[in-house]
Amino acid sequence: MRNTQLRQKKIREGKVRPQFLVLSGIALIIVSLYLFPREVKSFDQIENQLPELPATTLTNYQQFKENPNFQIKTVESFGRSYQYRIGGSGKPLLLLHGMGGTSDFWWQQFLHYQNQFTVIAPTYPPVNTLEELSAGILAILDKEKLTDVTVIGTSLGGYLAQYLVAQNPNQFSKVILSNTFPPNDILLAKNRWQGLALRIAPEWLVWKIYKGGLEKMVIPASNNSPLVALFTLSLAYGEMSQAQLIGRYECVMERFKTVEPKLPTMILEADNDPLVPQEVRQLLITTYSNAKLVTLHQVGHFPYLSNPDLFHEAVDTFIR
Repeated sequence: MRNTQLRQKKIREGKVRPQFLVLSGIALIIVSLYLFPREVKSFDQIENQLPELPATTLTNYQQFKENPNFQIKTVESFGRSYQYRIGGSGKPLLLLHGMGGTSDFWWQQFLHYQNQFTVIAPTYPPVNTLEELSAGILAILDKEKLTDVTVIGTSLGGYLAQYLVAQNPNQFSKVILSNTFPPNDILLAKNRWQGLALRIAPEWLVWKIYKGGLEKMVIPASNNSPLVALFTLSLAYGEMSQAQLIGRYECVMERFKTVEPKLPTMILEADNDPLVPQEVRQLLITTYSNAKLVTLHQVGHFPYLSNPDLFHEAVDTFIR
């Protein structure tokens, strides 16, 4: 109290140094930047701001969400809760989304494969290592008593699929690596500073930059697919937490020793993928030299969302 009174007296008498006032002002600005809230929008609000989607697409998605056969379940692993969707009947088909994704990103694949496969798709909680993430996936398979699993992984999900197959080869029967990458130094060097920025930048700024990347690169590469825009922007506007984003980034940056799988393997790439450059795609082909290669043209990073018919055509004969 006495110190405060003395400081106020000095201010009145003009005895406080200008540097103190400047530093106080800077500190106030910094604090206010971190208190600024993240912009949040609902799925419906985002949809209303985008080019109109076909009515049948929205109807099909709503029916998928409301279909009791596509259950949402949870399993605990290492103190984390893993939420996943499961539905259909037949051999197990595991779908692993990327750094930006949820289980519902695969909704068109649930509808397409439900009569041939038991389809499982998790949403990753905020975990920071491939070991922990793979343990959660294996916990799901164990809970559902599923073996001889076909796995399709895209982006981070494809990276995780490589790790899973290398560590647990007897659990899986086939693997499709879609729009993904092997362990490499190229992406590590390109994204070296992103991890630091994710930790120290204000939350609103992180998501503003994330949204900018979607609008400048990811969405245009999908031929401005309104479905890709709707689902990816929903993450930026609140569906994904900063902790989830940091954890997924850490998993992408983690290195591990690859093993040429003995099981049938397919590489599914896009020739205009904005997030996996050509030299990295070539590294994946070199790493898995025995894999079947399919290249889709001008479909971007989310072909399973933007061009499901092309995606299914490429995948169907391989997994059946």
